[in-house]
Amino acid sequence: MVAGESADPPNRVRSAPNTSADIVAEIDPGEIVLVIEGPTCANNLVFWKVRSDVIPGGLGWTAEGDGAKYYLVPYPP
Repeated sequence: MVAGESADPPNRVRSAPNTSADIVAEIDPGEIVLVIEGPTCANNLVFWKVRSDVIPGGLGWTAEGDGAKYYLVPYPP
């Protein structure tokens, strides 16, 4: 699940596990995603391949966190 409150920014979903990859979607805090692959480390972030209906094509890569803050948390929390 994407961590945070409704006022927090969404989590970016990219085409590949890298901050230079195209952003294909954004998932809001509270959205549930299915982790299907990973982890992959790049750019000092941990990326997971996720599935969600809000992602065009259904799949993309999103960061788990930056070492100080988690962007994804287990569901249920």
